[in-house]
Amino acid sequence: MLKLAFTFFNSNGGGKRAEIIKKSGLFYAFGENNYWHPNKIPADLSVVSIGSNVTVCADVDFVTHDLAFLLFNQSSYFDTSKNRAKYYFDKIVVDDDVMIGAHSVIMYGVHIKSNSIIAAGSVVTKDVESGTIVGGNPARIIGETAKLFEKRMKLQEDRDFGNNDVKAINRYFWSDKK
Repeated sequence: MLKLAFTFFNSNGGGKRAEIIKKSGLFYAFGENNYWHPNKIPADLSVVSIGSNVTVCADVDFVTHDLAFLLFNQSSYFDTSKNRAKYYFDKIVVDDDVMIGAHSVIMYGVHIKSNSIIAAGSVVTKDVESGTIVGGNPARIIGETAKLFEKRMKLQEDRDFGNNDVKAINRYFWSDKK
């Protein structure tokens, strides 16, 4: 557990964090070849299942419960004299081959199916179908992953530089000649 905590405050990267999370066995399931960028983990790990080849970007929240029961039990508006409201939680399932964009919120009871993308800043309150891109609050379908793949492959044809080639990147983006 100490190793897991240290990794979340270390800059070893999301791949290393994902390896340590997998070895910890704290999640219900946590697949292979994942990338976990958040510096936090869900509150109720036993109800979160993460498939393989899943990328979770910075500051993603997995909300596994709410605290409405406190309101119900403490307010005079609701009659809980015969039956007190209980803590409510539900599972979150993320299938294989999913990318969850930065600052997204995944709510309890959601199933994100394979080959899906959650756009940055989305609030996912319902299941996400395979092969779709969802975005917004609440998240809704905004595209298809297959079409995004085609678009990105076409765009990169004239980008003959690597991620670390700063001079070539600057020439490409900041030169008047494109």
